[in-house]
Amino acid sequence: MAEQKKDEGFKSKEEAQEFGKNFYDAVCQSLCLDTDITEKDDLIAKYLNVDNFTMISGGTVKSGLKEWLAFHNGFIKMLKKSTASNIVIQSWMSNAFAVSYRYETTFINDQQCTINGFASFVVGNDKKITYIV
Repeated sequence: MAEQKKDEGFKSKEEAQEFGKNFYDAVCQSLCLDTDITEKDDLIAKYLNVDNFTMISGGTVKSGLKEWLAFHNGFIKMLKKSTASNIVIQSWMSNAFAVSYRYETTFINDQQCTINGFASFVVGNDKKITYIV
């Protein structure tokens, strides 16, 4: 009897594209909450490797889920609205993808900001994010 394989990451560019778009949508939704998110929230359970997660952003390293949650929840307090658009997979393989995106953000003081950016993601075979750069 052949051994059944575990999930092996992304099988197509379209699958990686859908994952990336859904992740950015979930992050934007969580940024507009009135409360902090925790390790038990759907965003965390669905997308992030809770035991092994690192994000490098703005020249700083958020090592571990607790550091990322502190960063994310601190950002929530400054925002009124955030949306992501133009999410395009630039390259992909089964356990990684690179994406370009556009964030449009309104802060609590009604100042607005648009960010066109690029990020790289590494995921495990279970499609849980371990690294964001």
